[in-house]
Amino acid sequence: MLRVQGPDIVFVILLFGGNILENSAIPCVQFVLKQSMTKAVISSYSISKYCKSARMSRSTFYRTFENGKVDLLYKGLEESLKDSLMPKKFDKTMRMSIYRGLKEIEAEKNFYLSIYKITRMEDRSIIRVRLKKLAYQIVMKYADKFEGLPKRKGKTLGNLIYNNISEWITHGCLENVNEIYQQLELLLPQVEGHRCSDNNK
Repeated sequence: MLRVQGPDIVFVILLFGGNILENSAIPCVQFVLKQSMTKAVISSYSISKYCKSARMSRSTFYRTFENGKVDLLYKGLEESLKDSLMPKKFDKTMRMSIYRGLKEIEAEKNFYLSIYKITRMEDRSIIRVRLKKLAYQIVMKYADKFEGLPKRKGKTLGNLIYNNISEWITHGCLENVNEIYQQLELLLPQVEGHRCSDNNK
């Protein structure tokens, strides 16, 4: 696992939200993957390449990612989507937060498309289930700032948000970000407990 010491650790802590694992190891999965995937869409990526980039032995890799590449790719997606879609302190409204997150996803569409192309067909269903759970967690995080949501409704909204964003990404983010935002915006009053909120992003 990549380790950072000295003044550089401040930068990495800020970059990854202060999420530090045991023994001061930095969970930089998305950072390592994005080094190879942001400039162009790729269709193959090896565990050996990840281990070399992350300065990790294969034995450590399989201790960290029990199911191999599928766990690695999901972890990269999870970290990146959380960074983009989870509310930030400087977001004045939920609408601003969601719009900002979509813009960040659009800017890194090569990363998301690469993950999609690299993932084996049989592994996509595994990642899909996990991403729907993540979407549910994100919805409930927002809902907690308002009136909260019943779990069933949170899962329904999470699935709808996942479906919209997933389809957008797998089609190369061709649809204008404002259009996908408007689709998600229709769901926000349900997350906010039907409260009125400003329409400004």
